[in-house]
Amino acid sequence: MTANMYTLLLDAHLGLSWFSLGFTLAWVVIVCRAPLRPVRLGPLGRTIHVSAMASTGLAGLTGLSLLAAGSGLSMAFSWAGLAAVAGHGVASARSRKAVMTGSKARAARAAFFSARTCCRFRDHAFQAVLNALGGGVQSITPLAPASQHGLWQW
Repeated sequence: MTANMYTLLLDAHLGLSWFSLGFTLAWVVIVCRAPLRPVRLGPLGRTIHVSAMASTGLAGLTGLSLLAAGSGLSMAFSWAGLAAVAGHGVASARSRKAVMTGSKARAARAAFFSARTCCRFRDHAFQAVLNALGGGVQSITPLAPASQHGLWQW
C-alpha cells in the first residue's frame, strides 16, 4: 500500500468517526425526547439511527484496513477500537428496541453507552462529560486505572 493510499484511508477513518459521533449524539437526543409509551420510529429517527450505525461500521472497516496496512496489529489501542465498534452496534440496537417498547430508561442507558463507545475514537475529555451526564455509569477507557473500570449493566 502506498503512502497516499494510507493517508487517504486515515483521513476517511477520522472523518467517518466524526460523522459517527455526530449521528450518535443526534440519536441520544432522539432517545431522550422519546415518550414513555411504546412508539414507532419516524423517518427522521430511522434515518439518524441507520446513519449512526452505518458510519460507525464504515469507520470500523477503514480502521481494520489501516490495521492490516500498518504495524498496528500488535497495539492494544487498535483492537480496543474494533471492540468499541462492536459495542456501539449492540448498544445502539438495544436502545432502538427499548425506545420502540417504551422503556425510556433502558433506551437512554444504551444510547449513552453507544455515545461513549463512539467517543473512544475522539477526545477523552468529551467522554468524561458524557460519563457525567450518563448518571455515573463508568466506561472502560485505556487511561483509567484498573480499579475504576466498571461494567455496563443492562
